[in-house]
Amino acid sequence: MAINKSIKKKIETLSTSELEELDRIIKKRIGSRKKAEALAAITAIAEDAGLNLAELISADTKSDGGSRETKKEPKTVRKKVYVNPYNQELVWSGRGRHPIWFKDIIRSGVSPESLVVELVDED
Repeated sequence: MAINKSIKKKIETLSTSELEELDRIIKKRIGSRKKAEALAAITAIAEDAGLNLAELISADTKSDGGSRETKKEPKTVRKKVYVNPYNQELVWSGRGRHPIWFKDIIRSGVSPESLVVELVDED
């Protein structure tokens, strides 16, 4: 498709910042059109199969107990670590072999649960 000569002349007179703004607007418009075209194609496929797209989407989110929610809350990861109460720089993840300090403290009668610290990591 050829661009009108008057449009080309106007583009040539724009400053760099104006061209960048125009580029941002064009990219946004292209993205919107691509989404609209994809939605139209998906809707056509659903209609060819005799399905209503809105019903298909809502049925999909309800089919497995609602586990496919469109809005997801951030995951909160809780990680348990064991911390030496006498030297808090000594930490054990709970995986692999027990460190010597952990074995010594457990032998002295301290319960492993009392050494647990929960670290919270929000994604």
